Amino acid sequence: MKLRLFRRLQAVTKQWRSGAVAADAVRTESLAISRHVRASSDGDQLALLAVDSGLVFTCNRTGGRVWQELAARRPPSLIAADISREYGLPEESVHACIDEFVGELRRLGLVSLAGGGGD
Repeated sequence: MKLRLFRRLQAVTKQWRSGAVAADAVRTESLAISRHVRASSDGDQLALLAVDSGLVFTCNRTGGRVWQELAARRPPSLIAADISREYGLPEESVHACIDEFVGELRRLGLVSLAGGGGD
């Protein structure tokens, strides 16, 4: 299964330029990586293995970067600010994309709120 954050960012940029994207809430909580996940980077992709289920998920370069920063306990809001600045994208749009990406990671059980009783 592919987690495509960068393509989502490209789509949001087009929507933002057309005025179709509204600001979303900023996420500031720290996330914890599940102890049942192993990550392996290979150039432009990051593979995530959910050891307990045997499922493998791949992320593009931007998704891999977000994953690595989440693993370092950086809050999504700081990650979004950095990516926004580097790509020249509106910060609220990047926040929306990262919120969606983190939501998918949480749904899959790959991350949980730090100290939230998760894995």
